[in-house]
Amino acid sequence: MLHLRYKGTYFIKAKWDIEWIDTANEMLRKEWEEVYKPTIDPSFLKSAAEAAPKDPVCISSAFGICVNVLFYEDYDDLFAEIDSFGKNTSEDVLDAYLNAPPDADTDPIKFWVSRLDKPGEKVSPRGALARMGLDFLTAPGKPFIYLVHFIYSLTYTIALM
Repeated sequence: MLHLRYKGTYFIKAKWDIEWIDTANEMLRKEWEEVYKPTIDPSFLKSAAEAAPKDPVCISSAFGICVNVLFYEDYDDLFAEIDSFGKNTSEDVLDAYLNAPPDADTDPIKFWVSRLDKPGEKVSPRGALARMGLDFLTAPGKPFIYLVHFIYSLTYTIALM
């Protein structure tokens, strides 16, 4: 589901039972909710109401012109609206990704790497989803696990000799 080319269409083309597809979706969402979403910095999860400034106040100038001044509770967030322009924080990024059409032309690893947060930055929703995508798509398969087990067993056996 985290491979751009397939997403949920793979299950349909492979003729999975609906129950299996639902289980795969539930497992993906559970992993997102329990492992990756909690790593997101809370400042990215503010609701629009919390991030909005207080009502404008009209201040009369010496020339009789009314000037609207916005008072922000937190001046650190003065440009938060500009910084987050185009980033929809009200919709879950996993839902947004899954609802977007599949993309057969983009390399999935390059796609997820390009969406990682820069080292030292706060973890954004997009960065957390990118980490999940990379973790899922780069997980070693069974042959690798068997190789590790074989090497461990061999090392243990040699150590006992």
